[in-house]
Amino acid sequence: GNKRFVNGVEVYDFTYINWFWIGAALLSVLLALLVWNASNKE
Repeated sequence: GNKRFVNGVEVYDFTYINWFWIGAALLSVLLALLVWNASNKE
Protein backbone atom coordinates (compact mmCIF):
# COMPACT_ATOMS: atom_id res chain seq x y z
CA GLY A 1 0.00 0.00 0.00
CA ASN A 2 0.94 3.64 -0.27
CA LYS A 3 2.02 5.15 3.03
CA ARG A 4 0.95 8.74 3.41
CA PHE A 5 0.53 11.28 6.20
CA VAL A 6 -2.89 12.70 7.03
CA ASN A 7 -2.96 15.35 9.76
CA GLY A 8 0.44 14.11 10.96
CA VAL A 9 -0.78 10.51 11.25
CA GLU A 10 0.60 7.66 9.19
CA VAL A 11 -2.12 6.16 7.02
CA TYR A 12 -1.75 3.14 4.78
CA ASP A 13 -3.78 3.44 1.60
CA PHE A 14 -4.71 -0.08 0.50
CA THR A 15 -6.08 -0.59 -2.96
CA TYR A 16 -7.97 -3.50 -4.45
CA ILE A 17 -4.70 -4.73 -5.97
CA ASN A 18 -3.24 -5.23 -2.50
CA TRP A 19 -6.30 -7.21 -1.42
CA PHE A 20 -6.12 -9.24 -4.64
CA TRP A 21 -2.55 -10.34 -3.89
CA ILE A 22 -3.39 -11.06 -0.24
CA GLY A 23 -6.36 -13.17 -1.33
CA ALA A 24 -4.29 -14.96 -3.96
CA ALA A 25 -1.61 -15.79 -1.38
CA LEU A 26 -4.17 -17.15 1.09
CA LEU A 27 -5.93 -19.11 -1.64
CA SER A 28 -2.66 -20.71 -2.80
CA VAL A 29 -1.85 -21.74 0.78
CA LEU A 30 -5.31 -23.24 1.28
CA LEU A 31 -5.12 -25.14 -2.01
CA ALA A 32 -1.65 -26.44 -1.13
CA LEU A 33 -2.91 -27.68 2.25
CA LEU A 34 -5.94 -29.36 0.64
CA VAL A 35 -3.78 -31.14 -1.93
CA TRP A 36 -1.22 -32.15 0.70
CA ASN A 37 -3.94 -33.52 3.00
CA ALA A 38 -5.65 -35.34 0.15
CA SER A 39 -2.43 -37.03 -0.98
CA ASN A 40 -1.42 -37.75 2.62
CA LYS A 41 -4.57 -39.76 3.36
CA GLU A 42 -4.24 -43.37 2.26
